[in-house]
Amino acid sequence: MADQPASIGTPAVNVARDPYVIDDTARLRRIHANCPPSAHCKEQAMNRPPVSYRNQPVPPFTPYDVAKASLDHLGDQWGAAPGPWATTGHLQAWDHTPFTIGVNPTGEMFVRNDQLGDALPLPVRPTDGLDTVARAVAEIVGHLY
Repeated sequence: MADQPASIGTPAVNVARDPYVIDDTARLRRIHANCPPSAHCKEQAMNRPPVSYRNQPVPPFTPYDVAKASLDHLGDQWGAAPGPWATTGHLQAWDHTPFTIGVNPTGEMFVRNDQLGDALPLPVRPTDGLDTVARAVAEIVGHLY
């Protein structure tokens, strides 16, 4: 099966090689098309290997654990609830604004304001500790209000 064309903002998946490897070369070519020929960013983008999310470390906590831990940094008027099988964590603010903590298929953790539909990625890694991730959630929630 040949590479499928990517829609805007979505990298194409090279199914012929590996269904879990994202081939973003075409997207990078579009992004860096206007760079001068000697630009370092163009060289770096074209020589970068595809990214595989299959071998990422697994954290010892779930998104629900993160939601519970973030209550320490958000205040006592917030609540936390688990999603199905604790694959998501849900926060509810003092004014009943719902937030979801989850993980994209790419391994990136995010926080979404369910009332507005806005979401932001968390600047954390799977190897970060629970308190570090909980502090990042508390900070991101402030940006999503």
